[in-house]
Amino acid sequence: MRLRSILFVAFTCTAVHAHAQWMDQSTGQTLPDTKSRKSVGATGASLVLTGDAASFIKEWTSSPESHAPRVPRLGPVRRGDSVWALLFFTGCGTEKTICDAIVDFTVLNPDGSVYSEQPGNKVSTRPSGKEGIIYLSQSYLQIRIEPQDPVGKYRVLALFKQGSGSSPIQLESEFEVLP
Repeated sequence: MRLRSILFVAFTCTAVHAHAQWMDQSTGQTLPDTKSRKSVGATGASLVLTGDAASFIKEWTSSPESHAPRVPRLGPVRRGDSVWALLFFTGCGTEKTICDAIVDFTVLNPDGSVYSEQPGNKVSTRPSGKEGIIYLSQSYLQIRIEPQDPVGKYRVLALFKQGSGSSPIQLESEFEVLP
């Protein structure tokens, strides 16, 4: 498996309202936390795995705030495929301050051993803008499944850490490599 931690240089402030992801639109109630989507106070983070990051990022960066792009879903993964781990966040930073956060990525093999750790990836270098908006992190991870990699379930962990005084948010998602 080849792993790359990538800084999304073309990051823009294009975003969607947080209610599209963390709020039930029909009731206005906050959605319960899941392994891959959690909130701590006003801050939330979500880890999404996809096999087609380019199409999603293109839609994300070219859509108005009112348009909520369809969250990508990861289909079957085979040797030779790439899996992208995208991080979304809300409630970090303000219109005048940068989101002071990093994300540590860890990939675990099917046997639970650590395949790779990619710590200290900057989440954003721009002011967050409006309150209640979900942003796509400028850092994400590409995992290329090599021919010799074992089949089975891989786990991707993302630890979202803000500046001092804030509780970290531990996210987890998995994908399965088929023969």
